[in-house]
Amino acid sequence: MAYTPLYQKYFTPLSQKPHRLLKPESNRYKCFIKAIGEYTINIDSGFDALYRKREDVCAIHLLRMLLDAAIKTYGILLAKNPDKYLNDYLKGNHKGDYASRSTNKYDGKSLLDGNILEYMEKDYPSIRDYYYDANRYIHPSNFYCSGIELDKETEEWLWDSRDDGLVGCSLDLNRWKERKWVYKVMGIINEVILDVMDKVVAMVEPPIVLPNIIDLSTGQIVPNPNYKETNNN
Repeated sequence: MAYTPLYQKYFTPLSQKPHRLLKPESNRYKCFIKAIGEYTINIDSGFDALYRKREDVCAIHLLRMLLDAAIKTYGILLAKNPDKYLNDYLKGNHKGDYASRSTNKYDGKSLLDGNILEYMEKDYPSIRDYYYDANRYIHPSNFYCSGIELDKETEEWLWDSRDDGLVGCSLDLNRWKERKWVYKVMGIINEVILDVMDKVVAMVEPPIVLPNIIDLSTGQIVPNPNYKETNNN
């Protein structure tokens, strides 16, 4: 089967998102959405190159970077004060202070990655599993060795006698079932980012719902069942 580049698939929808914000007062959010979109496009391009060359471990690093972008964007939806969260973020604070100072409007917790993931999991099941699975390849302390096993009584590692016990000791890509699983998850994260962008745009500039609509089957103007008085107040 021919490989479909993620860059090719997601370039247009990612590029279009910021242009849905039309009001001048939304410019900060527009800037943020544009930056996240360009970041994602660049990550997708790099992933395509690495995946085609079978540089799977490096490709997973890019998957983890894309997850970070999704988490930071979702934080806007949770922030008790979204404007403050965004302002601190745009200042380029690389110490994460903006996250620890900002609070979740639902439970008052800080908007650190782990806390955001708890809420993301409700909208995007398995997102937390993808995050922690990818972490296994970010930190070289998380090796998985097929050449050892744990003695249940002594809780000591029983090393394989062959080759000093290093048989099969590596970063275990089998955890991801098969190579195409990495590509599939990368596509899922792209879809998550697009969906979170939509939610941020709707939060900043709620869509206008008209009180009446045209029934296309009859051509008559009828009440809009989705209209509420509070929509345009």
